[in-house]
Amino acid sequence: MSIIDVNIKGPLYTAKLASHYFIRQNGTTPTREQEDTCLILIGSGAAFLDCPRGPQYSASKWGMRGIMHSLRRTTYYYGSRANLISPWQYVRTNILSDEAFAHVSNVGVQFATTEDAGQCLLRVLSDPTVNGHSFFVTARKWAARGFMHLDLEDYPGNALLREIQTEQMLSAPVSAGLFV
Repeated sequence: MSIIDVNIKGPLYTAKLASHYFIRQNGTTPTREQEDTCLILIGSGAAFLDCPRGPQYSASKWGMRGIMHSLRRTTYYYGSRANLISPWQYVRTNILSDEAFAHVSNVGVQFATTEDAGQCLLRVLSDPTVNGHSFFVTARKWAARGFMHLDLEDYPGNALLREIQTEQMLSAPVSAGLFV
């Protein structure tokens, strides 16, 4: 269960702390003078794609989506944004052993790069209009820039889910403030 502690509790504490300092910096009344601040949560492709034999990891990364979805409607009210970057499982980092990466490579899987993850991060940070979105860092054979906007958050093309989302928020309007 240590994965849950690290991947859920850690980001919840981080979001709470970031929100405190973002509000301290920008106040609680929306103004044109508020500085852009952005909380970027790190998810995983395991939050969007099947990841066999890893239920704790997948669940914890789905949790990042939940944290972002909860914050995205209220953080901008305080001059802040919340977004999610989800690297594909196969980025060469220390998360897997060299043997595991060799196995994955030998079966033909192409890797995403840390450089593309960095470019994705810069994309989100540099555009103050990006709030409440998920980006997926992946191999370049699927995305020319090494990452893609998943366009999942506001149910494009599904008026019924947009209506349900609107009603879901009736009891907790943005104007009621940020509850983290």
